[in-house]
Amino acid sequence: YSIYLPATEAHSDIMLMAFAKNSTGYYHDLYKLPSSGKSLSLSELNFTLKPLINGTSKTITSNNISAQWNQTTVVNTTAVQFRLVNGTGTLLSTESSFVEMKLVTNSIEYMRMTNAQNGVFTLPVISGEGIKKLTIYSQSYAPVSEPVSASVLSGTTNTSTINCSNGICDITLARFDLFDPDNPDAEIDMWMDFYKSNSTCDVPNPPTGCNMMGEDNGEMNKTDFSPLKAILMGDVSLRITSGNISVHYVKTDLLASGPPDAAFSQDFNGTDSSAVWKFGSKGPEIYDYVLISMPYSSVVENNQIKMKIPFLYDNDFNVFWNNIDNSTTDLNDTDYSDYLNNLYENYLNETGVTCLETDENLTNGLCYKDTTNHVVWIKIPHFTGVGPEVSVGAPTIYLMSPDDNSRTINNTLLSFVFNFTDDISENANCTLYINDSAYGNNATSLNYTRTIITANLSTLNEADGYNWWINCTDNNSNEGKSVVRTINIDITKPIITNIQNSSITSSGVTITWTTDELANSTVYYGKTTATTSASGSASLNTSHSIALSSLSSSTLYYYNVSSCDAAGNCNTSSQYNFTTSAASSSSGGGGGTPSVTYEEKTVGTLAAGSTKAVTFTKSATLAVTEIAVTVKNKVTNAKIKVDVGSLPSGASVPSSAQGGVYKYITITKTAMTDNDVSKGIIKFKVKKEWLTDKGYGKDTVALHRYYGNKWNKLTTTRDSEDTTYYYYSAESPGFSTFAITAEKAPAVTAPAEEEEEEPEEAEVTEEEVPPEEEVLEEEEVPPEKPPSNTALVITLIAVIIILAVVGYSIQKKKKY
Repeated sequence: YSIYLPATEAHSDIMLMAFAKNSTGYYHDLYKLPSSGKSLSLSELNFTLKPLINGTSKTITSNNISAQWNQTTVVNTTAVQFRLVNGTGTLLSTESSFVEMKLVTNSIEYMRMTNAQNGVFTLPVISGEGIKKLTIYSQSYAPVSEPVSASVLSGTTNTSTINCSNGICDITLARFDLFDPDNPDAEIDMWMDFYKSNSTCDVPNPPTGCNMMGEDNGEMNKTDFSPLKAILMGDVSLRITSGNISVHYVKTDLLASGPPDAAFSQDFNGTDSSAVWKFGSKGPEIYDYVLISMPYSSVVENNQIKMKIPFLYDNDFNVFWNNIDNSTTDLNDTDYSDYLNNLYENYLNETGVTCLETDENLTNGLCYKDTTNHVVWIKIPHFTGVGPEVSVGAPTIYLMSPDDNSRTINNTLLSFVFNFTDDISENANCTLYINDSAYGNNATSLNYTRTIITANLSTLNEADGYNWWINCTDNNSNEGKSVVRTINIDITKPIITNIQNSSITSSGVTITWTTDELANSTVYYGKTTATTSASGSASLNTSHSIALSSLSSSTLYYYNVSSCDAAGNCNTSSQYNFTTSAASSSSGGGGGTPSVTYEEKTVGTLAAGSTKAVTFTKSATLAVTEIAVTVKNKVTNAKIKVDVGSLPSGASVPSSAQGGVYKYITITKTAMTDNDVSKGIIKFKVKKEWLTDKGYGKDTVALHRYYGNKWNKLTTTRDSEDTTYYYYSAESPGFSTFAITAEKAPAVTAPAEEEEEEPEEAEVTEEEVPPEEEVLEEEEVPPEKPPSNTALVITLIAVIIILAVVGYSIQKKKKY
């Protein structure tokens, strides 16, 4: 089908309604089509038709604009027929009422309006759908406003107002009257007053001049009531009174309908200090808001009164919401949603609304305690079906700890702290509830006193979202309930993995690790295994990074990392270590500082007692060619790092006066403690050229370990050689800073041919000058300078003198 639709410049919504029939029945669907800027949101649409409830035949006509508004029938379909009847089921054929229907189809909420001519109106209704709100405004009967479910429309169920069968529904209209929901057959005497609708007159006790019926006995009873007379009064507020109970409708729209009906219980349920009433109306909200008065007992005359609404009712006064089993969020998208997110919500939650004795016009609150007439007045947004409670004796409970949504690591004995206030009782029996089960009791809680209930929660599993609250019952059997809090039981420590140290300088380092849950960060560190210093962050993260500063250069540090989750579960790692680099120094002539070179190798996971060797490729710079580590304990994700080292601060040179240092190296480990290491075999190499140039012996090379603030010489073995290097190995009990040293080669002395005593004057000693510490720079070794001519002459003279003395001694000996 093709259809031309008006496309407006401004935004508008067009409702497209499709009807169809076949041999089995009638069908219907609709679509809301937006139009804006002379453009429609789509140009093609597929309807998915749904079956209609089979009722009476219905024609839909259209007025032809170009043919003097002649009517043309455009649709023949079926519809549910609604009949307005009286209490005996007789059709009100002379009643013409205005009908509003709020419907929802395809998630589209829309209104349909019609006039019930001769007491009848029709509506096509999709099978399986209901009417969200049906409102009937009648001039002769009390109005009706209620939802109609799909089960009622199909005839499966019915209400006290609507009864359907085979596509025909009877709606019972009642004459205006009061009724008692607890005693529907009771006769109730009541009076109606009409007041001017303004801020002066819409108060609990209107001043003189507000009553439009006159101040002295001017009220109308229900027999005298005339809707037409009331309409002619203009904007009015209607007050219905029976005894000391009053309902005051503010700014009643009597042009739309007759006055709303009213229902209320003539007596309360409960106790004098906790009286529950019932109020309600089946009519539409043809008013702005409602004021209600109800009496209170002389028992509570001197006590502060709080009003609560613990019950809400449907049109037949069945409880559909209560403050024990339901929450206020259950009222979203209902007639009671206007109670939410404002002061009215205090009626529904445990807060309650305090009734002030000085707020006589309800300008500062929602409840007024009228001590002269011994009634309380409350203000509510509408009057569908409420169960207000006049409460004074129920204890008010204040929770102190644990905080809401807190986490705890204690699932054995946990303390819950609270206090309560009660106007008429000094003692109360208080019970702790967790997820509807009682977990602790204190039978002698005192008013205004801090109270502790300690509960054994060992039966609760580790989980989030346990609800807890305190109930207190005072000596007058008045029960109060605290707000509900949530507690989370967490007894699992964070798992710490991937511990790393990086960015090592002469004065600082960065320690990083990860946890499997949000946790804080702490690093304990020190120069001994007793790590007494700490640095950390209280922020909860899964990736942790702590920078340590103000450290000593060339120093071995030990550290542990620790993380605690929000509940207080803490985990601390095993111990690790690192060595800070040497402090930078400068020398004459300037020049740059060589960049630090290191190499790190992964050892991986080793079982206890196993050995693994890792090879290093940067041995030309680092000297180390291989490290084989044997572990006493299982290690996971272990790594070994070799770095260019330097002389530790405060340490002496490890070589003797006849030797020198070839290299300083620093070996560190990750995910492996000193206690985990059984031994390490360190293989390294030394340049032959360096040994030759220094006059050091190839078998004097040794590896020293700096540990415990001193150098320890390790047993070193020469393993092999090639054209450039000698290769060595040494066993170390751990890893830290090391030095490779060498000594002068021992002199080879030729055996003497015969013993002879040399004269003392011929004894000559050669003074040896200890060499300075030397560290090989592999990039370039500067050549030594040749000896000067002066040095050669002096040496030659000394040799001649020695030879002359020796010759003289030999000649003298022969003479004797």
